Amino acid sequence: MSARRPSAWLVLSAVVVALVWVVWPQPTPSEGDVLEAAHVEEGDGPMRIILTQDAASRIDLRTATVEQDGDAVVVPDSALMWDGGGTAIVYEEVDDLTYSPVTVELDHQNDGRAWLVSGPEAGAVVVSLGAAELYGVQHGIGH
Repeated sequence: MSARRPSAWLVLSAVVVALVWVVWPQPTPSEGDVLEAAHVEEGDGPMRIILTQDAASRIDLRTATVEQDGDAVVVPDSALMWDGGGTAIVYEEVDDLTYSPVTVELDHQNDGRAWLVSGPEAGAVVVSLGAAELYGVQHGIGH
């Protein structure tokens, strides 16, 4: 008894079904089904930007500890952002995956570091990679 080979039509039908399955547009989730990757909470106290773990991973968010150097505190210069009016800010970690913008006064920058006259206290944690994305969330850019 010999095994029968599948007909060409059967093979072709299977290939077509597989292709349609792969390229067919998937339904978009309804508005209630969308999980926001980040949102802003405003109210009593400072503004808070809250990320999901997935969002923090996607933007490869990194943090650094603020160091004391004489009368100044030091942060990586990658932590600095400037708003449209030229005010410098950093994003301070206030809870897990939760960040608040803090206005800072820059003294000087050198070798990848920024010395601040005012801003977060030594020992605080600031965003060193991903500040631009938090700025976008804060101002509704890209949403």
